[in-house]
Amino acid sequence: MSSTPGPLLANRGQPEDCAAQAGVLGLTPGLALEVAPHDILVDGVAPGWVDTGGSSRRGLAAGQATPMGRTARQDEIARRLAFLASDDSTYITEQLIVIDGGSGIDAYHGPRELDS
Repeated sequence: MSSTPGPLLANRGQPEDCAAQAGVLGLTPGLALEVAPHDILVDGVAPGWVDTGGSSRRGLAAGQATPMGRTARQDEIARRLAFLASDDSTYITEQLIVIDGGSGIDAYHGPRELDS
């Protein structure tokens, strides 16, 4: 498990967390290459803003600013993890699965009322 800040984006005031999460992204292909001959799969999952029930106001507001207009539900992340652990993903390895409601594709981060 990683997150989008680090391998893909950053949050102000959290450079150490971004570095740690980026390390997970670097570990994924290296480890996948080492264990692939043993039919072991290694993938990364990078959730964006997730409503954990204890999410901060900032996190919830950031989720509202995603293209999907909301934070992820915990079950949405869990279902991707269950898929990767299932026999339906037996030839997927070394991938980073980003679950961020489209946050990484929206270049505009200003007030939505100025969208046009």
